[in-house]
Amino acid sequence: PALWVACAERDLRRAALEMLISPSEWCLLRVPVIVLTLGSLLVFDVGTPGVLAGVTLVVGFPSLWLGSVVQRRELAVLRELPFHLDMIALGLEAGGTLNAAVRASLQRAPTGPLREALQQFAAELQAGRGRIDSLEALQRRLDFESVVPLISTLIQAERAGGSLASVLRIQAEQRAHERFHRAEKLAMQAPVK
Repeated sequence: PALWVACAERDLRRAALEMLISPSEWCLLRVPVIVLTLGSLLVFDVGTPGVLAGVTLVVGFPSLWLGSVVQRRELAVLRELPFHLDMIALGLEAGGTLNAAVRASLQRAPTGPLREALQQFAAELQAGRGRIDSLEALQRRLDFESVVPLISTLIQAERAGGSLASVLRIQAEQRAHERFHRAEKLAMQAPVK
């Protein structure tokens, strides 16, 4: 169904797996697995509860796996975000261009999903694509609840002709505070767990 394909497309893009498998292939791979599982469960006569449990597992497991990949990637992006925002803001405040500031940030950053997305962003800028188009493409690649408002703010600042450096500096401080509060919350939950 089109809904499955749309959900698969979004999740594969968020997990950075869209180059490995297309959404329709992801959905189609489930069909033979479901049929084989149903056939084997019927042959071994495990009964209706066993068949339902097997089908639920086969249908649900790939979605759960993909969801965990997306969640791990989102956490990694959130961990890297304050560093990149600070570095890019510093480069812009020093009088550099956005492309130069992003490249400087990439040179000093450890490997991770945000670095890979920013490398694609820098390559698009280097190739001559417009800033707004490149930012929108970055927003599609990093389609996470915590990153989309940030990139939307950058797009609005770019359209309005505002200072990207000040926007980035404010966002960097806000993300650092959010990271601290998230760590504080996890530390408070640790004794309970």
